[in-house]
Amino acid sequence: MEVPLYNIFGDNYIIQVATEAENSSIYNNKVEIDDDELRNVLNLAYKIAKNNEDAAAERRGKTKKKKGEEGETTTSNVILPLSGNDKNPWTETLKCYNFPTTVALSEVFKNFSQVKECEEVSAPSFVKPEFYEFGRSPGMVERTRRVKLEVKPHYLIIAAAGWVLTRLGKAKVSERDYVGVNVFTPTRGILYSLIQNVNEIIPGIKPETAFGLWIARKVVSSVTNPNVSVMRIYTISDAAGQNPTTINGGFSIDLTKLLEKRDLLSERLEAIARNALSISSNMRERYIVLANYIYEYLTGSKRLEDLLYFANRDLIMNLNSDEERVRDLKLISTYVNGELIIRGEG
Repeated sequence: MEVPLYNIFGDNYIIQVATEAENSSIYNNKVEIDDDELRNVLNLAYKIAKNNEDAAAERRGKTKKKKGEEGETTTSNVILPLSGNDKNPWTETLKCYNFPTTVALSEVFKNFSQVKECEEVSAPSFVKPEFYEFGRSPGMVERTRRVKLEVKPHYLIIAAAGWVLTRLGKAKVSERDYVGVNVFTPTRGILYSLIQNVNEIIPGIKPETAFGLWIARKVVSSVTNPNVSVMRIYTISDAAGQNPTTINGGFSIDLTKLLEKRDLLSERLEAIARNALSISSNMRERYIVLANYIYEYLTGSKRLEDLLYFANRDLIMNLNSDEERVRDLKLISTYVNGELIIRGEG
C-alpha cells in the first residue's frame, strides 16, 4: 500500500507504522508498505485499541453505576481524541470505507484492507497539531500555518494506527492536568510490548533524566535483548470539545549507554525514577537529584563515590528517626550500596 506524506506531524505516525512493518520503503513524499505486513501491524493496533476501548467502557460503566444510571455501556471511538471540527473529516473517512459512523476504532483496524478512491478530507488536528501551537520539539520546524489542508482518507486510518501504536499513556503534570505521551522509535517490534507493560500508567514526564531511567527500565522488562537507541518523546494536549490537539513539547533520549547496563535497571531503580517523576512524591526534590546522579553515573559522567556520598549522607543522619522519609532513604541506599556495588559496578 502506498501512503502519501504531507510534511506534517501526522507523518510521524505513518512512518512508525512503516517502521513496524518488516517490508516497507520510506521516501520523502510517501511510504510503501507490503499489504501483508501492514495487516500484521494493523492487528497489533487492533489489540491495543480493543484493550483501551474495553478499559474505557469499564470505567464509564463504573461511573454510571455510581450515579445510579442504567443501560448498557457501549464501546465507541473514545480513545482517539477528536475536537468538534475533527469529527466531520473522521466521519467522512469512515463513510468512504463503509464503516458506521459510531464504529469502534479497533473495528476499523480489524476490517480495513484496500485503498478506496474517495475525495480528500480536511486534516483533523491530531495529524497537524503544529498548526495550532508551535512547540520546540525534536524533528519539528516552525512553519507558516495553512488554513486548510486535505489528506487522503486512508492516510487518516494509517495515522490513527500510528497514534495507537505510539500512545504510551498520559502523565499527570499538575493537580488537574494530564498530557498525552507519544513515543517514536526507529527500532522495530518494541512498541507493542512496551505499551502493554506500561498499561497507560506514566508517573510523570520531567525531569528527562528520571524519565530516561524509567523508560529504560520499562524497555528491558518488556523485551528480551532490546536493541533500542534513540526514542523521541512528545507531550500532547489532546483535543476536547472545540479545542484542537496541540504539542506541549518534546525531547529525545539516547538509551544506548543505559541499556548497556541493563542489569542495573532494576525494580528499585524504577521506584526511584517514579518518585522523581511523580508530582505527588513526598521527597520528590531529593529523588530528582538522585535520579540525575544515577543517570550521570550510568552514562559515564559521574563518579560512583559522589553517588555513594549523596545516597548515604541523610540516611546516616536520620537512621534512628521514625519519620516516613527514612523508608525512602533506605530504598535509595539499598539500590546504591547493594545493587550498584554488589553487581560489580564499584
